[in-house]
Amino acid sequence: MRFPWGAEPAPTCTHAVMAGGAGGACPIDSTSEVDALAVDGQNRVFWIEHLAGNVWEWTADWYAEDWYARSPAENPTGPETGEGRVQRGGGWSDEDPMTLRTTFRAQMDPTMKLADIGFRCVADAPGAP
Repeated sequence: MRFPWGAEPAPTCTHAVMAGGAGGACPIDSTSEVDALAVDGQNRVFWIEHLAGNVWEWTADWYAEDWYARSPAENPTGPETGEGRVQRGGGWSDEDPMTLRTTFRAQMDPTMKLADIGFRCVADAPGAP
């Protein structure tokens, strides 16, 4: 999938909290509640909700630009060391909808703090294998 909701359409203000801030194209200009948008940003097949936009999500992985070229084929967890941690999903202030792609990775020093960077708590669904 190109985006959490599928290959198309390209992200708009109804799919993700994005392009906000001073002069931004979308009306939300800060982090928001998960249910701030209608169902456009959701994938009901996999019950994925708002994985794109709102805040960049920190991951535990160290960043290496060429990591996927040399990583294991399944569940690549990232190199053992690095200078920046991987972030995914784009943030509320990002104008470029391509940052919302499921495969897009950015990186930043883990000691930095910005208003559009956060994390996601996850848990296995009841009855999941």
